[in-house]
Amino acid sequence: MPSRLRPALVACVAVVLLLVGSTTAYAAWSRATTAAAGSVAGGTFAGTVTWSTPLNLAGMYPGETRVGVVQVARTAGTNGRWVYTVGTPTVAVSGAATTASTALATRLTVTPYTAGTFSGTTCGGTPLTLGAASAVQALGSVVQHCVAVQLAANAPGTVQGGAVVVTVPVTLENRSTN
Repeated sequence: MPSRLRPALVACVAVVLLLVGSTTAYAAWSRATTAAAGSVAGGTFAGTVTWSTPLNLAGMYPGETRVGVVQVARTAGTNGRWVYTVGTPTVAVSGAATTASTALATRLTVTPYTAGTFSGTTCGGTPLTLGAASAVQALGSVVQHCVAVQLAANAPGTVQGGAVVVTVPVTLENRSTN
């Protein structure tokens, strides 16, 4: 290629990148993170994830279900398309591993639901599709999801005194408006 055409080619490529580069520029600046509970902030994007009704798993008996409510709030940011996803919950031993804690962690089933309501130990709505993005959330929106935790009916007595941590990962994301 003749050297006098190079500046014209560079200018042409730069113009094309400027015209179609808004999506590319957004991708370079987008931010997503997973939070078990707390706040996420990046630029003008911010949200919180909290237990508005904390789970209480103390003294569960085999076959019993306990519920809590996770709350996701969009607290700042007027640009973009703010969405969230709920990932696969985990149950892990809390503190030093004991026989009871290890056994308990394998006997709990955690199910997030579409609604934030519950009656007694039954969550409203249907089980949430894990990993699917929510609808776009407006600034100031607050969404709640009931989370049911059930101890298996066949849980052995060795789970008594076990200590576990239940984590429901929620990913907040500000997507491109393009």
